[in-house]
Amino acid sequence: MVVVKRYPNRKLYNTAAKRYVSLDILAELIRQGEDVQVLDHVTGDDVTVPVLAQIIAEQERKQGGFLPLPLLTGWIQAGGETLTSLRRAMAAQFDILRLVDEEIERRLAFLVSGGELTEAEGERLRVLLLAGGQESLEAIHPPEHMLASFRNRYGIPSRADLRTLSEQIDALTEQIDALRPPDV
Repeated sequence: MVVVKRYPNRKLYNTAAKRYVSLDILAELIRQGEDVQVLDHVTGDDVTVPVLAQIIAEQERKQGGFLPLPLLTGWIQAGGETLTSLRRAMAAQFDILRLVDEEIERRLAFLVSGGELTEAEGERLRVLLLAGGQESLEAIHPPEHMLASFRNRYGIPSRADLRTLSEQIDALTEQIDALRPPDV
């Protein structure tokens, strides 16, 4: 586990690497699968959760709204509930993957009916967007710039994007659950 100390000036110090790190570097460590714990240098309190929330907020600011508004609103409304409970409630209420798939289908049908895409292009994009994995890219051999341009232009996340978000939520949930005292 990587232990990071947060100083009163909000600087973060990686005790293993013996150097100061940025939020971006801390996020990269987490993406690489490292377990990270952030301790307040003065009090020794575990401040991992607020720092992770700060990383998420910073990424949201840089990426320009990757997280859907209902998700953010749900987190705030959930208050003290764990992210696991929140994710289950949201998944049951919104069935987000189904909604994303339906939106992909709807937008592709609109583009095909409007003549912006041929039926073959629409079908190829449908397969790519709904599969969302590298295997489908390699099997179909589409121009990669076409898919990236389409996703960026219409703001459509892939299943891989949603899977990554779900994995990040699971990791945060485990960290939060580990911090909570057991029910007595």
